[in-house]
Amino acid sequence: MFVRLTKVVMSTILISQVFGCGGGGSTNGTIAISAPATVTAGKSFQASAAVTSSTATSTVTFPVSFSSSDPTIIPTVTADTDSGGVATVQLAAANVINADKEVTLTAKAGGLSSSAKVIVRANKLTFNAPAKITSTATAGSTIDFFFSGSSLITYTNGDGESLGIKDVTLKVFSKTPNVTDVFWHDNLTDTTYLADNPRTFKTDTFGSLPNSVVSVDGIAPAAGITSDGSVTLQISVTDSSFGTIIKYGDVPFSITGK
Repeated sequence: MFVRLTKVVMSTILISQVFGCGGGGSTNGTIAISAPATVTAGKSFQASAAVTSSTATSTVTFPVSFSSSDPTIIPTVTADTDSGGVATVQLAAANVINADKEVTLTAKAGGLSSSAKVIVRANKLTFNAPAKITSTATAGSTIDFFFSGSSLITYTNGDGESLGIKDVTLKVFSKTPNVTDVFWHDNLTDTTYLADNPRTFKTDTFGSLPNSVVSVDGIAPAAGITSDGSVTLQISVTDSSFGTIIKYGDVPFSITGK
């Protein structure tokens, strides 16, 4: 008598069967994996496998191993089947940051195996382009433009949830000719001008950088002339296992000479 569990399958399932040598080639058992089609990097998720047997009773347990095609993203876990023939595990998806990853999750019990494709959604680093700041200044003078990191950058997981207390590095990638200097400040009231390039800041609980400020020094053009300028920032987050995610964004300004 077969012990069988009916379960909703959340992703494509491949079922393998083992056929015995005797008994006219009767089926000895099956296994079917159930796993989410997508999961979020840095979070745990549940997967299960239903095992049936033509010879064992419902009181017999089977060890089932759950492994992935990339164990650095989803490591191997083993669990026993319950009285209904189902093995359930909590799996951890690693903190993938640079791109979504597709892995094959496989459940094995003896000679039986079943696989499903799972997409691990990577963390997201977003640059929110600021509005152009405009100013008027005496021709040939230098004016400071301040851009707060609180609104510039957002770091979230694949579900859009903020990632706090994470290192985000800012670097001046390029600048227009009318920019003389670019400095960093640890907060809006800090008068210290920090010239190190790049510079690393930590996100707050909202995944932004309220304690980072970029100041751009621009030269005013001749009287009656308007000069546009900008600095292109390179924003990056690095993970020891999954490399670096990099974004670029411009902080623009405009100066009219007088």
